[in-house]
Amino acid sequence: MKNKFICITYFLVLLFVMINSCAVQQPPSGGEDDKIPPEIIKFSPANNTLNFKGRTIEIEFDEYVDRRSFRDALVITPKPKGEVIFGWSGKSVEISIVGGFEPNRTYVITVGKSFKDLRGGNQITEPFSFAFATGSKIDKGKLSGKVFDFNRAGEIENPFRDVVMTAYKVYDEGDVNPETDDPDFILPVNSDGSFEFLSLPEGKYIVFALLDADRNFKYDKTFEFISSFDSIVTIIENEPPAYVQFLMDINPDYITRNIYTVVDTQKVKYRSSNSGFDYLLKKLKTDTVDYLYSSLAENESSVNLNPCIMFYFKNNTVPLFDIVNSISLSLKESREKSYLNFNWYNDSLLGVTVQNFLLPDRSYILTVDVKSQSKDYFKEIEFKTQAERKFGNLKTILTGTEEEKKYIILLINKTDEFAFLKRELINENKCDFLNLSEGDYTLFAFKDADEDGYYDFGAYSPFSPSEKFFFYTDDIKIKGGWTVENFGITF
Repeated sequence: MKNKFICITYFLVLLFVMINSCAVQQPPSGGEDDKIPPEIIKFSPANNTLNFKGRTIEIEFDEYVDRRSFRDALVITPKPKGEVIFGWSGKSVEISIVGGFEPNRTYVITVGKSFKDLRGGNQITEPFSFAFATGSKIDKGKLSGKVFDFNRAGEIENPFRDVVMTAYKVYDEGDVNPETDDPDFILPVNSDGSFEFLSLPEGKYIVFALLDADRNFKYDKTFEFISSFDSIVTIIENEPPAYVQFLMDINPDYITRNIYTVVDTQKVKYRSSNSGFDYLLKKLKTDTVDYLYSSLAENESSVNLNPCIMFYFKNNTVPLFDIVNSISLSLKESREKSYLNFNWYNDSLLGVTVQNFLLPDRSYILTVDVKSQSKDYFKEIEFKTQAERKFGNLKTILTGTEEEKKYIILLINKTDEFAFLKRELINENKCDFLNLSEGDYTLFAFKDADEDGYYDFGAYSPFSPSEKFFFYTDDIKIKGGWTVENFGITF
C-alpha cells in the first residue's frame, strides 16, 4: 500500500512538472546570438480583404517570438466588442474574436514596436499594420503627422517607444474624455515620431498624442503625458491626408521647464516627479564656501556676446533687491560697466543677461558683492569673450503668420544650454539672430495665442486646441564669419 502511494505521488509530481514546462515558453537552445528582430511572413486575411466573414486572424513569424510581448503590442481598431483569445502553435498565432467582427466596418491590425523575438529579445523597429473590411469597401481616409520631443538632448533611448496616437470620432462637435473613453482608432508612432493612419472612415476627429506608460490606451494624469492638436480634424476620402503635429516634453528637466520658460509647469503633468534641480546643479560651478553657484567659470575664454549667466544662492536669506544691486559686469581695462537684466526664477535662482552685446575678444569682470545683515560675501569672476571671427548670424523668415498675433522664437545652443535667445514678434515676418557662437542650435517657435508667454499643449476634456508650433528637427549649424540667410519658419 505504501509503495502504491509513493508511485501515485511520483506520478502526480512528474505530471505537474511536465504541464508546467509546457506552459512556460523557453527559447530554443544552441546556435549563434540572435540580433535580428522577428518578421511577419504571412497573415490572414490578406491586406485590403473585402467582405470578411471570419472570426479569426492568423499571423505567422519567421522565428519563435515572445508571446507576452506580442499580446501587449497587438492593437485592433476599432476595438472588438468580444473577448480576444490567442491560440499559439510554434511560430504562428491564431487570434479569435468572441462574437466576431461588426458588419460593414474596416478593421486595422497593428503590431507595435514592443513586439520582440524569444531568443535575443530583439524588438521590431517600426509598427506593422494591415487592414480588412467586413463589408464591400475599405475606408480610405488618411491622417499623417509627427510627434516632436521638445527635449531633444535627453538621454532616453527610443523616446517614442510608449507613444501612441489615439483618434476619437466626434459628432456635432461632441466632447471626449481620454481618461475614461476608449479611442476609436489607435496607432503606435514610428521610431522617429512619425505616423500615418490609412483606413479611417470620413468624419471629424479629436486626436491626441499619448505617452501611454501602462499601455491601456487611456490617459492617466498622475504619470502620463498627453498633447492635443491645434484643431478638430476633418477626414475626407480621396483627398490629400490631413497632417497634424504634436509637441511632447518626454524627458523634461529643470532647464527646459524653468530657465527657458517655454512650458508653464502649472499647466502640465509630467511623468517624473523629480524637479530636475540636481541636473541644474551639475551644470553650475560652486565657490569654496558653497554659497554661490554659477554657470560662468573663472577664466573662461570663449564666452559669447549675449550670455545668460545663471546664479544659485544656496540657503539664501538676503533680500532679492540687495542681491541685484550687488551684481555688476565691467570691462577689465576701462571698468566700463554693462547694463544688465535680472530675472528671478525663485528666491534663490537668478538669471542675468546683458542689455547690449558684449565686445568680442575682450576681458570682463563679473562682480558679486553682497553686504547685508545676514551675509557678507565678495567674489569676482574674470572671463574673456570669443574673437569676432568665431561668431555667425542666423536670419529667419516667418510664413503663415496672422496679423496682430504674437509669435515666440527660441534658439538654443546645444553645447551650452544656458546660451539661448528668445524673441517675441508681432506683425513681423523677419527675425535676425546676430553674433551667435559657433556650434549647433535647436530652433523652436510657436504662436502664443493666449499671449501668456508659454507654449500651451491644449486640454483634453473639454477639448481645447494646442498652440501652433514650428520645430526644426535637424541641427542649425552656425559657423564663424558666416550668415545663414532666409531660414524658413512656417506656421
